[in-house]
Amino acid sequence: MNNGKEYLKKDRQYRSNQGRSPKQQESNEIAAFVSIVGLIITFIIILLTSCSKEPAILDNCLEDKDPNMVCTMDVNYQCGCDGWIYINPCHATKNGVKRIKPHDPSYPDGYSGDGCQPW
Repeated sequence: MNNGKEYLKKDRQYRSNQGRSPKQQESNEIAAFVSIVGLIITFIIILLTSCSKEPAILDNCLEDKDPNMVCTMDVNYQCGCDGWIYINPCHATKNGVKRIKPHDPSYPDGYSGDGCQPW
């Protein structure tokens, strides 16, 4: 005879399981692990792809800018050693660029086919 106490022989469920069976608890732990790994991978991808890819400017390329310099808007494209294209040599000098070379926009990728890269 069970004297009505058979229901007390159930396996005790601890509060940390919040009423879940061991199988449910295990699947929840796996899902949490996969989520954390996914977040870490996403963070790493964002970190790697969002890094600034500023070109390295070589020595003896830039000097102090001269914001008071007055320049015309004559078109004579110049490629600065900093990798920027300027409308004419005066604008390059105004921005502190010490070395320039002609830039031909008729080439699909810039000066002599190599673009305007830092040099």
